[in-house]
Amino acid sequence: MDEEEDLTGPEALAYRSFGNEFPVLMVLVDPDMCISWASPGSMPVLGYQPDELVGLSVLELLHPDDLASIAELLGNAAVHPAETLSSPAAARLVEFPVRARCAAGTWEPMSASGRVLDSDGTLLGVIRSAREVHALDMVIGGLGARGDLDSVLAAVLDLACSQFRVPSAWIIHDADGSAEVVGTDDPEVLQRTPHMLGDLRGAGLSADVIARGGTWSVPILSATGETLFGILQLSERRPGGPAPLDVHLLARVASLASIAFARHRDDQLLTEAATTDYLTGLANRRQFERRLAETSLVVEETPLTLLYVDVDDFKAVNDSLGHKVGDEVLAVVARRLAGEVRSCDFVGRLGGDEFAVGVLGLDRVEAASLAARLGQTLAEPITVGCSSIAVTASIGIARAFDEDSLETILERGDDDMFLRKRSRRSELQRSRPNSPTDPAHIG
Repeated sequence: MDEEEDLTGPEALAYRSFGNEFPVLMVLVDPDMCISWASPGSMPVLGYQPDELVGLSVLELLHPDDLASIAELLGNAAVHPAETLSSPAAARLVEFPVRARCAAGTWEPMSASGRVLDSDGTLLGVIRSAREVHALDMVIGGLGARGDLDSVLAAVLDLACSQFRVPSAWIIHDADGSAEVVGTDDPEVLQRTPHMLGDLRGAGLSADVIARGGTWSVPILSATGETLFGILQLSERRPGGPAPLDVHLLARVASLASIAFARHRDDQLLTEAATTDYLTGLANRRQFERRLAETSLVVEETPLTLLYVDVDDFKAVNDSLGHKVGDEVLAVVARRLAGEVRSCDFVGRLGGDEFAVGVLGLDRVEAASLAARLGQTLAEPITVGCSSIAVTASIGIARAFDEDSLETILERGDDDMFLRKRSRRSELQRSRPNSPTDPAHIG
């Protein structure tokens, strides 16, 4: 378009800005779908010099899987240009998503639009990067599908990179209890990570952007501003700190990250409520059975033993001291059971005064020894307020075998526990023929 050299004033400024500064590519396409002219925007959008595109078929630039969706549009425009021009729709630039081949050989998401210019079928095409739109769609899709936190944060960072045109951005957070970084493995960033969240919390929560050391940082706060989820950081886009538009865009990206963190926190709370016994903090029956079922599938490699624990005559504690004290006794029983097993074992409360322990890799003698040790630990007096309470427990043992079902293992452990409980009562009655059986002693 030689006329560009003759343009002066606002027209020339508008053309140069649109073609060079804005990442938008304009092309003229002849009826044979060959590019006859390309604007300077070809470089920032696709990485080609304008003259490299001239003579290429526009179809060569588009991903084969996207051709079917636009072939009909292009075909009608080329075959029936006059009819297309007479249609009111011809005055509109309708955008559709495509993937275009860049000079680097990658396929990048783009938004393409076009209109017929003359009765010969010449098309004006406008192509711009849709990476930002694509990244935003990925964020929204991840949030809507309750995607895992890291994948949603990765999409948020992709959005930040596309909006600020920086090669990388990263998020520092401690959503799972310890500081971690998503988006970079830069040793310098990792080195200062452990202190950043604590320092920011100590200085008081604020949504202000921090420009320091060649980096822009924006805190990721909860909707109420009372909780710091993490920090979004990216390389300084321009010297002198962020402009008002930069601050707006950073706040926009940080708000999306905040939603991801809030969802993650809510999911954790829901999971905890669904899998944890509210009184003792142990796995509830459903979670314990799930863990037992998962572990019993590999009994050949890791032998599994179930210890079925029942507190003897626990009703006497509730009846004499009340349910509040009884709850505290159960909480102590839970802590003692959890404290006696290894990290690879698992403990659950099945309901009421019934507990279970899944232990891995112990033979029969070792499992019996563990059961005896648990019994001794539980028999130590429990102090609640002014009361010293001594409880005993009956512990059944069941080994898992390949042919076992989950129900079989639990039933066998329950049956063994009742046999041991009955045996303990018989022994107690023989030793105290004139006294009622009462394994729970309150002093």
